[in-house]
Amino acid sequence: RRLLGVSDDISPEECYEWWYGRVVDDYKKHVRESVDLMITEGSCEVNYEWNHPQLGNMYVRCGGIKDTKYNKKGYRIKGYHQDVTEISLSRQRHEQEMRESFKELQRANRAKTEFLSYMSHDIRTPMNGIMGMTRIAKENVSEPKKVEFALDKIDSASNQLKNLINDVLDMSKLESGKTILSYEPFNINDI
Repeated sequence: RRLLGVSDDISPEECYEWWYGRVVDDYKKHVRESVDLMITEGSCEVNYEWNHPQLGNMYVRCGGIKDTKYNKKGYRIKGYHQDVTEISLSRQRHEQEMRESFKELQRANRAKTEFLSYMSHDIRTPMNGIMGMTRIAKENVSEPKKVEFALDKIDSASNQLKNLINDVLDMSKLESGKTILSYEPFNINDI
């Protein structure tokens, strides 16, 4: 009764109603089911949020067993209440941090998937050019102009492919924190 913040002169029924009436609504059904289990199964334990008259909302671990020697009308439960507010709040903070970390991992995974999708498309373009121009050069070995044209295109596509691979490597450096930024003038037309 001291834990519940009630006087010693109220009846057990009034004490129970006082206690149950201050269980936070979201937990009432679960608490009621746990009390029923204490009565029908003999014992149970439950964690819930409870509104203490002086301390405000707190988290409580409550356990009890049915008093089998009680022979009057109704039931008597012997048990305990334990203040687990700090443990519960710490767990909630930890779970929130885990949810946020998981969301961040999902965002990073989506970003990597999109990046790889774009990169695979961007890599295919110069690769197809290299393969196509190689075939053209082989088919036209006796025509130097066509071979030279194909080799120029192969050279251009190879440089484009090399730049894409360098971009991928730069991205991995950025991700690992090994990138050093430098501020330099550049020609926007060249880029």
